[in-house]
Amino acid sequence: MFKHYGQELIDIIRENELIGTFLQDYGISKNKELKPEVYFLFDVNGSKQYGHYLDISTARLSFMKMIARLKQKPYYVIDYPFDSNRDGHLHVVVLKIPFPEKFEIFLKGEYSKMYSDEEIEQYIPKKYVIQEGDKTIEKVSKIYQVLTRDPDYKSVFADQCYDEFRVRITDFDREWDFPPFMPNEILRYG
Repeated sequence: MFKHYGQELIDIIRENELIGTFLQDYGISKNKELKPEVYFLFDVNGSKQYGHYLDISTARLSFMKMIARLKQKPYYVIDYPFDSNRDGHLHVVVLKIPFPEKFEIFLKGEYSKMYSDEEIEQYIPKKYVIQEGDKTIEKVSKIYQVLTRDPDYKSVFADQCYDEFRVRITDFDREWDFPPFMPNEILRYG
């Protein structure tokens, strides 16, 4: 969805160490209402290798630049430290979802109803390329398959249902992914 705001946003998020995305933070919410917003959790110290941060000062500078740029955008809501403001390194940035009407559809798990064919073609790549060692491998996007209910994904989803719940799916007139599980979608859920 955030591709709608342009490649600049995607690039500045990728330049920083994103830990996860969430729909709410119950640690700060008074009424626990879900709004069409996404909570991005970042590690401002940057990435780690072998359990140690690679370059904390460069990562923190990059993060501060990102915050300064985002604060100028109409979709910026707020940012705040997730852990200790004094010696913590986790920070939350909240951005408005570009299509609020799609938020409710997402919450219902009706993924194939979220986007038109044109929007899928514009924002969701059918395939992507990864590098594994010296090999370049092209893979089909799971997101694309779920949104389009790609027939090639039917058996993959059926196997996933069996692996997780020991249930054989026979009715494929449904979404081909599980609806959001709120404990996984909300920071400090418990």
